[in-house]
Amino acid sequence: MPEDRVGVGGAHNHFPLVPADRYLFIAGGIGITPLLPMIRQAEMTGSEWQLLYGGRTRASMAFRADLTHAYGGRVHLDPQEECGPLDLAAWLNEPLSATKVYCCGPAPLLAAVREACAHWPGRSLRTVPLRRTRPGPSPGSARRPRRLADLPVRCRSRTGQFPPRSRAHLPADRRTQGAGAGVGGGSGRADP
Repeated sequence: MPEDRVGVGGAHNHFPLVPADRYLFIAGGIGITPLLPMIRQAEMTGSEWQLLYGGRTRASMAFRADLTHAYGGRVHLDPQEECGPLDLAAWLNEPLSATKVYCCGPAPLLAAVREACAHWPGRSLRTVPLRRTRPGPSPGSARRPRRLADLPVRCRSRTGQFPPRSRAHLPADRRTQGAGAGVGGGSGRADP
C-alpha cells in the first residue's frame, strides 16, 4: 500500500574473521567468494596466511588469476581434474599454534575439513556452507511464477519491482545514500 513502511537493517556477518596470528583459508569452488575479504584483511593486518583452493577444473576457479598474481606462493590452487580431491591430511594433520582455519564450500568439503580438524584446539575451525538457491519452476510445471510487488523508492521518486516477502540487502557502501539507494542493480537508483 502507498505510504507503508518497510524496515531496512544493516548487514549481518555470520562468518566474521576473528583476530589470529595465522590463518589457513580453504575454499571449494565458489566458496572462495566469502574468503576474499578475509584474505584482504589478513594481508592488511600483516597476519600470516595460506589459501588452499580447490575446484573441479582450473578454468572454473573464480578469481584464480587475481589471487595468484596478488599473493603468489601463499595461494595453492588444486583443481580436481589435475590433483584429485584436496589433500586435507597434508594441510591439517598437525595443528598449528594460534592458527584459525576458515572453510567455505560444498557440504562434503566442510564435513571432510571438520573431520580433519577434529584434533585441533577448540574454536580453531570456522566454516560456512554454500547455500543453494531454490531453482525456478521447471518447464511445464504447475507452479505459478512469483508476482512482483511495487516498492516506492522516495529518494529517486521511481518504483522498482521486487518479489513479495523478499528482503532487500543494501551494500554497506550504499547505506548512507538514502533509503532505497543501491536497489535495482546497484547503480544508486531504482529500475524504472
